[in-house]
Amino acid sequence: LDEVSQKGNFLKDKLQHAEIKSVRQIGLMLAVDLESEEKLSKLIELCRDEGLIIYRFLSHPYSFRISPPLIIENEELENGVEILMNCLDKV
Repeated sequence: LDEVSQKGNFLKDKLQHAEIKSVRQIGLMLAVDLESEEKLSKLIELCRDEGLIIYRFLSHPYSFRISPPLIIENEELENGVEILMNCLDKV
């Protein structure tokens, strides 16, 4: 469980971008809020095209979740964050 907390904290620390309005975290489950549903829709499309799948929250039309498997490797997290940040730059 220590690794799960460390990985979750790593993600939360890396999720610093002008398009991100807030991040909520419990372990390795994160909720990321953007400014609008339109920007989120564009981000979901861009990430999918780059091989990163993110899901929208049904109860928050401008939020998406990050919930990788607990056994995810640090290198995979770093790759995912890199893709996400590059896609946020294009939103």
